Amino acid sequence: MREQSFGIYKTQCFFVLPANNHHMEKKEVYYNNYLQLDKILNAQHLLSSETGNMPAHDEMLFIIIHQTYELWFKQMLYEIDSAIEIMKQPTINDNTPELQTVVH
Repeated sequence: MREQSFGIYKTQCFFVLPANNHHMEKKEVYYNNYLQLDKILNAQHLLSSETGNMPAHDEMLFIIIHQTYELWFKQMLYEIDSAIEIMKQPTINDNTPELQTVVH
């Protein structure tokens, strides 16, 4: 498989991350590394090309679409789990950021 190369790989981002409970730390983060694009972009393995046949064009589309669906499902479960944990509290103030997270 050839190396994927997009101009966006060179993008440099800066994030302010909590270093500990007392202060925030500015950390240099690169888009490619942060998103682990090497893993994602190399996670499509066409079975049709492994058999020595011509790769099925629609197979790549099928894999990418369904991997994307799985990532969206993962995001939905992440949001639902977060809301469940917040709503498990015995009482919640109407104006807390936690309740705003649930509404969001």
